[in-house]
Amino acid sequence: MSKMKILQLTNLSDIGGAEKMVLNLVTHIDRAKFDVAVASLDGRGALAQRVRSLGLSYIDLQVRHPFRFLRTAPWLLRENRFALIQTHGARAEFVGAWLAKMAGVGHVISTIHDVYGMEHRCKALLTRATAHRIKRWVAVTPVIKEMALSQFHLPGKSITLIENGIPFNDSERAGNVEDIRQTYQIPEQVSIILSVANLRPIKGHQHILRAIKLFDVETRRKLKFMFVGDDQSHGVYQRMARELGVADQVIFVGFVDDVRPFLAAADIFLLTSESEGLPLSLLEAMAARLPVVASRVGGIPFAVRHNDSGLLIPPGSPESIHQSILELVTNRRLCEKIALNAQQTAMSRFSVARMVKDYEAIYESIHNT
Repeated sequence: MSKMKILQLTNLSDIGGAEKMVLNLVTHIDRAKFDVAVASLDGRGALAQRVRSLGLSYIDLQVRHPFRFLRTAPWLLRENRFALIQTHGARAEFVGAWLAKMAGVGHVISTIHDVYGMEHRCKALLTRATAHRIKRWVAVTPVIKEMALSQFHLPGKSITLIENGIPFNDSERAGNVEDIRQTYQIPEQVSIILSVANLRPIKGHQHILRAIKLFDVETRRKLKFMFVGDDQSHGVYQRMARELGVADQVIFVGFVDDVRPFLAAADIFLLTSESEGLPLSLLEAMAARLPVVASRVGGIPFAVRHNDSGLLIPPGSPESIHQSILELVTNRRLCEKIALNAQQTAMSRFSVARMVKDYEAIYESIHNT
């Protein structure tokens, strides 16, 4: 039987959670059965480099040049003879459904990564408009599946639940702890609080900065907050840190290709999003045996049990962030219990092998129809 040709289509070419999930999928998929390529709607960011480093094709659809896109994109897909397009994100879903029609691609699968914007009428209308062209939807958490059913009025049998997975050998606390501390001049007695998320309002960095202000001066000196992620705010949070008088407690690292050294150096992992699906950064921190403090939103409670494998807090609450961090840095026994339970949860439930197997089952069911 010939290989099934699949195009993974993302909104962005920068690497966020959805793009990292795509990389995990195409890295571990059975290449004896499936021939995969990746494309995105916004050009040639870090995703393109990572895909090509895996020996896979990356297609620049040139959406930034509308007339060129309309002329060449359907031709590119026809030339590559894709049997299936899998989309990641609302824009990718809409464009992917149109491209499938224009290029004669037989099937489209849409993976829904988060609940953000589902309640918006425009997004619901777009999804309903393309629904007849989507063969299958995949939700990464039960919450997302329920919201998709209610907001988009999709038939229940058309949505499959496939939880995100991570490769554990890549998520262990690999890296030299001392290298990070020396590079950023962080003394051993100072606790590192790590946040891995692109800097934009929905990720809640503003709440972390306000929480830092709540610590007394002596406690504040014993903490260092590291923000790892692309600054999509154009310096807003750096200015906010200075205005609040907490700039000395925060290190803005920027985007890094490999977060493992930071996970190895960190003492606590902090995720303060106002909306989420099932974030890979959270699963990676859990697998790295870090105690986590995370917002009670989206699929996070599906992965984290409060006071067992993490501390769950209401979104947008600097007071809760402050209290949870204080509880962990002053209660070593609780910290160790949560970290161990988090690692066991990640390794028992969220393997990349299980995720890939579930997607391959969908591909094969389509290929055999």
